[in-house]
Amino acid sequence: MHPPSVPPFLLRAAKVALPCVLILLFAAHWFANAPAPEKSETGRGGSVAKQAALATSGHAEGARSAQYSDSGEKGEAKSATVVAPEEVVARFAEWTQQYMQAAPKERAILLNEGIALAEQRRPVFKQLIKSDPQRALADAVPMVARQQLPQAIVNHLEERVAGRAVLRVYQTTPAPGEAAAGTARVAEFQDGATFSAYVYGRRAEKVTWTPDASLNGVALDHQLAVSSDPLRVLEVGELPNLAKPAVTVCPVSGLKTAAVQKSGEVITESTPAVEVFGEIVYLCNGSHTTVYRETILHAEGGTGGPTTFTGLLPAAPTPSLGTLKILYIPLTFQDQNAVPATEGKCYEIMRDVSDYYAKSSYGRLTTLTTVTPPIKLPHDEAWYVQKDTTNGGDIDGLGLEQTHARAEARKIGFDDADYDCVVLRLNG
Repeated sequence: MHPPSVPPFLLRAAKVALPCVLILLFAAHWFANAPAPEKSETGRGGSVAKQAALATSGHAEGARSAQYSDSGEKGEAKSATVVAPEEVVARFAEWTQQYMQAAPKERAILLNEGIALAEQRRPVFKQLIKSDPQRALADAVPMVARQQLPQAIVNHLEERVAGRAVLRVYQTTPAPGEAAAGTARVAEFQDGATFSAYVYGRRAEKVTWTPDASLNGVALDHQLAVSSDPLRVLEVGELPNLAKPAVTVCPVSGLKTAAVQKSGEVITESTPAVEVFGEIVYLCNGSHTTVYRETILHAEGGTGGPTTFTGLLPAAPTPSLGTLKILYIPLTFQDQNAVPATEGKCYEIMRDVSDYYAKSSYGRLTTLTTVTPPIKLPHDEAWYVQKDTTNGGDIDGLGLEQTHARAEARKIGFDDADYDCVVLRLNG
């Protein structure tokens, strides 16, 4: 028996912290309308009424109309020098083709023009990552071309990102005057690199966290366009990164495969390879790419063992029977004193949640909530905001708030490991 979609009152505040961990947030200071610092076009701030929650439907960030001058700066059209964003990208692509076909002496002449075009393209491409990640991936500079461009050009281009990662999802309820909820995603890779993630296709449809995923895409300033494909097929003529682990046994056939083993050797038709989970995997046959892709997609986010509660409060196809133990933590930052809600109000909210799921599951799902005393995080709000990827930082600030809240709760005797879900309520 699966309950219907999450009710409106639950969307006042909810967020997933980790697999098997539920976070409900009342106050999404992250997703407010206040202007962000210059380093980032999105940020966190605004009214306390803003609430962050993981919801049951995705919401892709809409494209924002903009025009760009030849200098690459966003602004209003003022003269005939204003160039449409797509033309800025197309101009650089044309220059790249010209450069690739030019003789060495001609390349030297073309260099300054290429640097200027790359500088114009950079802010346009960064905006494209946010508004249309699928198009950004299609318009990214091919690896074969990138590897032949001078460093002075590459310095202005997007970087290729690939590896094992967790993809987290956060969502807000609509603010007054807004028509729809806002959604934010954060990708944190195994090496600690963290990006604000922009997705499309199947990834946009999923709003539960995806652990142990193979992610690949292109990024600028910690803004990442994530491919819906878990693997990237290496281009014929591409120099494989020999610093990455190489798998020379075909995962489909189990046969030993030909592989590039020396610096300077490129991928050929006889050495088909894909980049997945941060490794270069060589296949014995290029057609095995499809089979291997489907295998990874079916296993994505799984552990290989039994599965339990994952996601918001249970929603189909998540199992929804039994008793759910919830730890509810009201918290404040170091620069705040007012608690976000009284103990009685916290229990009132969770009683509404419990009643809904008990009714929807015909009495087969019940919740048991424990509310902690108010918890104070070790830093002020600005500390978390400034370090977040949405403001040019390199961490998931929301995730760090959750980690610190659970650690502080353990100090006063509330171990989050004893609960199925953790709920945070805060002012922001």
